[in-house]
Amino acid sequence: MIRRLMIFVWLVCLSVACSTAQTNRPFTVAAYNVANWNSIERDKKPDQPKPHTEKEAVVEVISAVRPDVLGIEEMGNTNDFAELRAMLAAKGLNYPHWEHVQAHDQNRHICLLSRFPIVQRNSRVDYTYNLGEKTFPVGRRS
Repeated sequence: MIRRLMIFVWLVCLSVACSTAQTNRPFTVAAYNVANWNSIERDKKPDQPKPHTEKEAVVEVISAVRPDVLGIEEMGNTNDFAELRAMLAAKGLNYPHWEHVQAHDQNRHICLLSRFPIVQRNSRVDYTYNLGEKTFPVGRRS
């Protein structure tokens, strides 16, 4: 999963580099594992959201870096992703271009935020690997 995210981020960066080459302006790319920004079992209680203090800490770190393009790992559903985008916007970080990719893991997804247009979307969720004679879907830690 991390490899796919990094390839996706790299491709976006290449397209951004081409579009910003004329301005000669540097840009920042970052990747961040937001560590289960979703509702899961926490403290032996089912369907618990990520604690607000942990969400605020993630937003503070991202705000300090102020990336132009941000790859995100372990994001929850699209509502969770919208919450993160809103919290970042409240800190002055607006990302009008984004991608949310739901893979085999139904709770943890990869996402991309960008200040620059995403000129082509080629996200894939059908990767598999073989272990012995069995075929498995690529999970979130692959």
